[in-house]
Amino acid sequence: HTSAVDLGVPTTVSAYSGLQANQVSVTSGDEAADQAFELSRSSIISQSIYTPEEIGSTGLITSLSYFGNLGVTTTANYKIYMSVTNRDTFGTTLDNAVWEFFGNQKLLFDGDIEFPAGRNAITIDLDQPFYYDANSNENVVITIVKPLLENPPAVNPRQFYNTTVEGMRTYYAIGYSVDISLLSIQPPSWSTAEVPTIPSIVVEKRTDYGSLAGIVTLFDDDSPIDEITVTITPEGSATYQTETTITNASGEYTIPALMPGTYLATFSKDTFNTFETSITITENEALILDVVLNNANPIVISGTVTDAAGNAIEGVTFTLSGYS
Repeated sequence: HTSAVDLGVPTTVSAYSGLQANQVSVTSGDEAADQAFELSRSSIISQSIYTPEEIGSTGLITSLSYFGNLGVTTTANYKIYMSVTNRDTFGTTLDNAVWEFFGNQKLLFDGDIEFPAGRNAITIDLDQPFYYDANSNENVVITIVKPLLENPPAVNPRQFYNTTVEGMRTYYAIGYSVDISLLSIQPPSWSTAEVPTIPSIVVEKRTDYGSLAGIVTLFDDDSPIDEITVTITPEGSATYQTETTITNASGEYTIPALMPGTYLATFSKDTFNTFETSITITENEALILDVVLNNANPIVISGTVTDAAGNAIEGVTFTLSGYS
């Protein structure tokens, strides 16, 4: 208020009701538009930048909820990617806008999404979680890619709720007859359109995770080994998270967030023997796993192939199978 007497004009603020325990409101504007799913288009890419203030606290994001007002129920295939960035916008005009190549982002969802008729939340349970560290103070880019659909459905209305923002915080391009999901170069500027909003979303964020860290060294002299690929894959049906990282110059690696469960940890690099082990992650546990690798010394195999009479045979295929 500017005055104790004059209370001014009441304002209306959009907000969500019925949020579950782990759900967090990110943006809540009610500007209606075809963004971000563009149901009537054959193929599109829509990328939006969310600030640390919008994303909120640290956690594993396991689902995204969008909000629509649709005339009929329909289903379409989409891919959803996420990454962090220090960029605040994609550019200032369509001519100088630069996309975030989705091939460099983490693929979190690849499948069909059902869009129910009426005013509804569309909640997408992600195939893979995305870890956000609020201490990094980085922005988050959420990318929606629609692979080429030959006959897009006729949906009217086909509105999704968006939040008005300043600056070009959404990059949007139309594929027309081109499958954008197969592109590795930025679409031409003539296929883009200005979007003054970002989608209004709610995220589900888990905090009941553990972490994994350690040092990889060489057996011969305990020296650290850099650029070892550390791959974490689920074991059993209780877990689904997959993570990959590499060791730094000091041989150190860190995976800051793993949901509780059993995983297979694999450490590999050319010229080194691969090491695999099962690990169990519990809630709030900081598991330390140090690994020692050996050089995979090459072995030369040679010989001569002859027939029963001792004559050399040319063109014989030699196949070696097994592992070191």
